Amino acid sequence: MRITGGMARGRRIFGPKGGFLRPTSDLVREAVFQILTVRMEEPWASSRVLDLFSGTGALGIEALSRGAMEVIFADRDKRALELAVRNLTVCGFLSHARLIRMDVTRKNRMSGQVLRHGPYRLILADPPYSAGLGARALDWVAEHNCLCEGGWMVVEAQKGTEMPEFVPIGGEISPGASRQVAGLEKIDLRLYGQTGVWFYQYVRQKNSTE
Repeated sequence: MRITGGMARGRRIFGPKGGFLRPTSDLVREAVFQILTVRMEEPWASSRVLDLFSGTGALGIEALSRGAMEVIFADRDKRALELAVRNLTVCGFLSHARLIRMDVTRKNRMSGQVLRHGPYRLILADPPYSAGLGARALDWVAEHNCLCEGGWMVVEAQKGTEMPEFVPIGGEISPGASRQVAGLEKIDLRLYGQTGVWFYQYVRQKNSTE
């Protein structure tokens, strides 16, 4: 595994042993960050990033390599966080990172620590493929309103996974409640072999139920 762009481009990082993680391939990471660099309106230097299901830390480190102000790495697995620390140290980015052990599928006090550093300009989510966690991550972000308006969320899941077109911020849309409904809108889907990458943006839509 290598970092694909920015200050640490070409730097080799450590992958998992024993198969407890499934890192995003170098090819997919490079493609994702090329797309983000074009689409993000704010420069990397002013962007705070959340790496959910951070695993090896490769996605968050890619953001730091491109100049992100700070990245919060969140994962429920202690071994993953230890591996992320190792990779951050190798790349020289540990001082720009915070690591938090947290599970988005459960309510716990550690969620507050993640939310305290938001809202985020970019949220990256690469959960295990088999548990429907991509949609759960979207719901969690929408429920807690932790993405900046205009910000982006990238979700990786297996090709063919059903993902929503729009996730309202704060829950269900109430008829007549507002002329504008804030939410995460699917803007793009890219396929790389058996991997799908969904790009969502925090937007405001006219409430069509009025």
